[in-house]
Amino acid sequence: MSTYGSRFDGLFAAAVPTVLSGAHNRETPPTSGSRWPVSIVALLPADVESILDGLTRQAADIAGDDHFQTGRAGSAHMTLRALDRFRPDARSDDPAASRYASAMARTATAIGPVPLELTGITLTGGGVLAQLEPTDERCWELLRRLRVELGADGWCEGDWQRDLVHASLLHFAGDIADPAALIDWVRQHRRMDPVAVELSAMLLVRYTYRESVDHNGGRIRQMARSTWHRESLL
Repeated sequence: MSTYGSRFDGLFAAAVPTVLSGAHNRETPPTSGSRWPVSIVALLPADVESILDGLTRQAADIAGDDHFQTGRAGSAHMTLRALDRFRPDARSDDPAASRYASAMARTATAIGPVPLELTGITLTGGGVLAQLEPTDERCWELLRRLRVELGADGWCEGDWQRDLVHASLLHFAGDIADPAALIDWVRQHRRMDPVAVELSAMLLVRYTYRESVDHNGGRIRQMARSTWHRESLL
């Protein structure tokens, strides 16, 4: 177990009593000034998205359908940078959007494709995460370069930079139907055979809360993304 990977073990250990007691976070649909703003995310390969979709469905079957199924196909992503607070009136023709796109282009030219591995899932007080592990320094170089290229437009997160990368499967948004079963399921999937992940594009996205119904009549709560700009890393 790498030092990096062991940090996901720490998240799991800290989350267990929180989840068992029902003291976990409960996400709500975004309102003005809240989270889920315009963001830059990394596009995950189709095969990885399919794996995450399956894991998300399994987690939701155990946890219940009150929660945001963030890892569903078409929703799964790895956040690189949040750019604002949530604004209901945010538009793709906002002046800042073109500056964000230019910063993404300069970053992509400098960095290129980014290799990672999907190595397991973990639990936090806020939800269920897929564990992504960089295989070299390019992931951290991507995050650093994007922060630099955004300049003043990176104000929302300032000098802060992610030191763990992941893709969310569930954001808790209500009571967990069977906390003990969810903990056991995550424990069984803490480590998986590594799956290669190549980040081949960055997306400038906006999120919108949506509810739908699956073919069995179950509720699906998601933060659906609309893409304002795509920048290839190839």
